[in-house]
This record gives sequence, C-alpha cells and structure tokens, in this order.
Amino acid sequence: MLALPPLPYVGLPAAPAAPAAQPSITRPSTARPSTARPPAARPADRHPSADRVWQDEAAPDVERSERGPGHDQQSSSEERTTQNFTVGEDAVLVLQNVSGSISITGGAKREIRIEAVKRTSGSDAKRQLSTVTVDIQQSGNRVEVNTRHSRGSSRAWVDYVVSVPTGASVEVGNVSGDTVLKDIAGEVHASTVSGDLKGINLGRVAKLNAVSGNITVDKSTTTGLQISTVSGEVRIEQLTARDFQYSTVSGDLIVANCACDRVQGESVSGNLELGARFTRNGRYNLTSHSGDITLVPLSGGSGLDVKLNTFSGNLHSDFGGAPTGKRGGFMGGGDVRVKVGDGGAFVEASTFSGDVNIRKSLDDKGKGQR
Repeated sequence: MLALPPLPYVGLPAAPAAPAAQPSITRPSTARPSTARPPAARPADRHPSADRVWQDEAAPDVERSERGPGHDQQSSSEERTTQNFTVGEDAVLVLQNVSGSISITGGAKREIRIEAVKRTSGSDAKRQLSTVTVDIQQSGNRVEVNTRHSRGSSRAWVDYVVSVPTGASVEVGNVSGDTVLKDIAGEVHASTVSGDLKGINLGRVAKLNAVSGNITVDKSTTTGLQISTVSGEVRIEQLTARDFQYSTVSGDLIVANCACDRVQGESVSGNLELGARFTRNGRYNLTSHSGDITLVPLSGGSGLDVKLNTFSGNLHSDFGGAPTGKRGGFMGGGDVRVKVGDGGAFVEASTFSGDVNIRKSLDDKGKGQR
C-alpha cells in the first residue's frame, strides 16, 4: 500500500533572535463584512493592550460587532482584531487554524499584518465566540498564531487575512477551511484536512499536504516540491522545479505545464497526467495500480525514451513508432519501449489495470487527447 507522509509537516526552523518589537495596533474604521457569512454590524470601541491573547472576556484588542434588539434569534456576530509586527525580510510566520479560511499574501515591507475575525451565528452567538481563542506571539523575526477551541460544542470559526514580507517563510495548517498563499518567495509548508489549498506565484514551495481537499499550484518555482493527498485532486497549472514528488490514494494528478528535471508520481486508484517540457537526461517515474497514466510532451522540451507497462490495461501512443519489448503491439497490455523524438529524457510509466497513453496535446480541461 502507498504510504503517505503524515499530515502534520515538519516545522520551519526558528529565525535568529532579534530585538522584539512591540506590535502596533491598527484600528479599522469600519468592520469589513464577510462575503461568506451575514455582514457584521457596528463595531464597539477598543483600546490597546500589551496582551496578545484574543478572547471574548478580554475587551482589549478586540472589536465586537453584534446585531442588536430588532433582529431575530438567528442573529450573527463577529469579533475582529488587527495587529502589525515589525520583522525583517526573512521573517517566519507559523499559523494554525481549526475552522475558517486563511489568506496569506507577500508584499509587505518588513511587517507582518494579521487580521483575525472570529465569526458565528445563532441565538447564543456571544457564548459561541467565547469558545475560541486566538493567541499571537512574536519572538524576533518569528510570529506564531494559534487558534484554540474550548472543549465541547463550538460553532465558531476564525477567518485570517495576513500579509507578510515577500521573502518570508510560511508554515500554515488548517483543518476545515480553504487556504490561499500568494506572492511568497520564502519557503512554504502548508497542510489541510478538508479544505482546498491553493498556491500562486510561490518561490520556494516545499510541501503541500491534504486529506480530502484539492490542491492547486500555479506560476510557482522551487528546488523540490512534495505533494500528498488521500482523495483530493491535485492540479499543477505551471511549475518549474528541479524535483517534484507526488503521492495519493484515490485523488487525480493533472499537470498542465511542468518544467522539472525529475518527477515521481504514485497513486493507488487515481489517474496521473503529466504535461511537461521534459528535460534532456531527466528522469520521470509514474506508477498507479488501477488509474490511467497519460504523458503529454510539450513543445520546447526534449524527446522521450519511454518504458510503458500495464498488466491488463491498454497502451497507446499518438507518435507511433515500432515498440520493442515483451509484446509486439500497443493493445492488450505488456511491457514496451517507445521513442519520441531524440529520446533525451527517460520516462517509466507502469500500472496494473489502468491504461498508459502518450498524447500530443491537452484539451481545454487539461486532459490528454488524441
């Protein structure tokens, strides 16, 4: 059986200590309404506090917004806090959430800005908000954010909107909720259980893990990227990497555009599709038990020396050529060798009951077509 790496990933190393800077508290003039939940009402006043722990019973550093008398029993409520932390360009952000969305964007200058909004709904909204605590701590260039729910029933969640220096490194974990990472040049580790995970324009994305959520990577570069899922789909829109490793149980992998020297993909029942500008002397290995494997050489890449194997599936190549190996033809399974162009890159694709295909192009959905 395929062994997936554990969802909790290895944390990033702590940055060198620097004199701790006191956070500056930014007071928004109005409470920004949620696009996914009922809009917030008038926020209450707040005042600065040296305490960085945000909880319902502590009025400092909290903006409250609750619907007043005139609304029905299904009222909604939220508490909002915004904090700024002075850091270096090589800052480290560690953020852990249980329920709610996370958006982290690079571009801030020597500052980490965190907006955290606790939200809930129902007649007991105030009590529900008190079941969630957001703890933010800074140590030199490192800022850590932890979301804690009290034991028992809790219907509250926390949405985060964060900006970091472009060169910052980010480690983020989310249980239930979508996560978006954008324009970050530092090292990125991210995981989710049931929410979707999306990375855009990442400079050193390292590990992305999901259980049932989908993963999307676009316009990103790295030396080495590891992606693992259980049942979620992974789609790579555009990736440049020295090494790319992927593993799944039942999720599909769709790589629309990859410029990678080495690729290793493993699946139990999911389909694997690799559209790539294959590099000369590069090595590519795709294995699936019952899923299909499709190779799509993109223009500008090297030719292929492909070893195809399937026990009960079919083999097909749009490029033709006389295969060599155990079986004399493409149909009916077997182990064959196909050369495309100059054969500069070596590819091995094997499956037990799925089909193996070499296609000339992708359709508009990213699937290989004849």
